[in-house]
Amino acid sequence: MARPVENRVKIGGASLALFCLSLFLTSYSSKNQNIGAMGGAAVQQVLHPFQALTHSIYSSVSGVWDSYISLVGVREDNAHLRSRIEALEVRNAQLQEVAHENERLRNLLNVTAQAAPRSSVVAGVIGYDASNWAKSVSIDKGTSDGIEVGMPVLGTAGVVGQVIAAASGSSRVLLLTDHASGVDALIQGSRARGLVEGLGSATCRWRFVLAGEEVKIGDRVVTSGADGIFPKGLLIGTVSAVDEAGKGLFQSIDVTPAENFLKLETVAVLTSKVPGANK
Repeated sequence: MARPVENRVKIGGASLALFCLSLFLTSYSSKNQNIGAMGGAAVQQVLHPFQALTHSIYSSVSGVWDSYISLVGVREDNAHLRSRIEALEVRNAQLQEVAHENERLRNLLNVTAQAAPRSSVVAGVIGYDASNWAKSVSIDKGTSDGIEVGMPVLGTAGVVGQVIAAASGSSRVLLLTDHASGVDALIQGSRARGLVEGLGSATCRWRFVLAGEEVKIGDRVVTSGADGIFPKGLLIGTVSAVDEAGKGLFQSIDVTPAENFLKLETVAVLTSKVPGANK
């Protein structure tokens, strides 16, 4: 029990001594201003490094916090801008698709205008024949739209083919390049005539053109109207190869179709009969 009492006595004595010293220094400083100023300066000199360090730490922390707040704002702005850009890209794609569709329809209108006064039904291509046996496509219009088997079909560049099957809401079109396809045709310049038949490939063969007829590469081949199916003057394609020797009386001529069947999207089916054609 003696040691705690001794410790309390020592602490009390030290506190009293410090209090007395404080009173003395306060009284002495008030009477000797120079000494007090020197003491304040000494204390300031001692504390200055700690104050500078504290200010530096505060500035650094404050700068980091401000940078963080700014970065959060930038990230939010970037996210908003990315969202806007994505929306604009989607809208731009839609507008471009509308522009392409309008261009296809304008081209299709120009082609069908050559078939006047026949009326037409515009249809979209909805499928290709997956087999290698037939070159055909399916369209989204059928008998309910006035389409019948045997009607000619045009594309944005020229002749596409002929309807070979029709249901209520869809039809099947045999392409110009199919083996079973045949269109009576003539050269737009020299008026040489023959029958354009499909080869099952990207090109067609123009048969029964007499050896003496003038035909050269690049000539435009158009429908003659003599088959009672296609109106006269519709573009079929251009001559891509000529063998004047051919087989006997006839030349061997290749024709590249004007229509790109791999990119076929929109077609027009001519629904009325050819004027003057046999019924």
